[in-house]
Amino acid sequence: MTEYRTVFRPEAQAELRKIPRDMALRILAKLTELEGDPLGFNTTALVSQPDRRRLRVGDYRVVYTIDNGELVVWVVHVGHRSTVYDT
Repeated sequence: MTEYRTVFRPEAQAELRKIPRDMALRILAKLTELEGDPLGFNTTALVSQPDRRRLRVGDYRVVYTIDNGELVVWVVHVGHRSTVYDT
């Protein structure tokens, strides 16, 4: 099976730095697992933006898109579930 690679948009990288270290490490571990199958792994398409998907990690969410041509998972936003969808 082909592995995807994860790339953070600059704003997502900045958001990840604001998250507590232990949770940020959990998020990074889940993203590493997600590289094997970005459509599975308990992810859901966003209703308002079907091209984007979300990954739950505790009370935090990772919003991402998939580029199947380049085999890239683009992380768009990372944040607490109460605020991540506001952007």
